[in-house]
Amino acid sequence: MKGAFYCPHCKTPNACDCTNCKPHITEEDTVAIRHDEHLTCGKCSKNYSYNQALDTEWEIRKLNHEDY
Repeated sequence: MKGAFYCPHCKTPNACDCTNCKPHITEEDTVAIRHDEHLTCGKCSKNYSYNQALDTEWEIRKLNHEDY
């Protein structure tokens, strides 16, 4: 997976399926369903905004780097 949107509900990275990222998607990757205004998680099927995905990624990164 090259790019991902993080679901704020289940914290699963959902692969980006744009033209540049699509060749890097593997069978085990979860893929988000894109809509104009939001995404739908490929794992839990809940909707979330692009801003929520970015906020969730930031929170996950902060948790993984607490020492910095």
